[in-house]
Amino acid sequence: MRHKITLTYLGTVTGFLALLLLNYSVWLEMRVNTALILPLFTLVGFAVSFLWTCRVRPAIAVALQFLVVTMFVMRYGVDAGMLKLMPAMLLREGFLLGALNIQVMNLVLIVAVCLGNLAVISNSSGRSQG
Repeated sequence: MRHKITLTYLGTVTGFLALLLLNYSVWLEMRVNTALILPLFTLVGFAVSFLWTCRVRPAIAVALQFLVVTMFVMRYGVDAGMLKLMPAMLLREGFLLGALNIQVMNLVLIVAVCLGNLAVISNSSGRSQG
């Protein structure tokens, strides 16, 4: 189970990275809801968890998260308000949860990052792939 959570989480983090790269294209943003790449990458991460049995090193998760934070800062600047707002807005838009407010989405994001990191750490040190 930890293995599936780990790869699903890493799929979501990779989806954030791909989404931030796609956000640089205004032409694409105007024609397609690019935030829908988040659930797509999340599903791909979950599907890969059934096929790939190798353990994930925590350094991979740290590197992906560092890239996501760097891309957010490059895209939206160092403004603390924007950094609190945009990840939650992109997550809400990507998973089509428009009814939830930003504070709830920020809470969901914080819990998901904490649980994802715990899954990555326990998956890398645990014996079983359950």
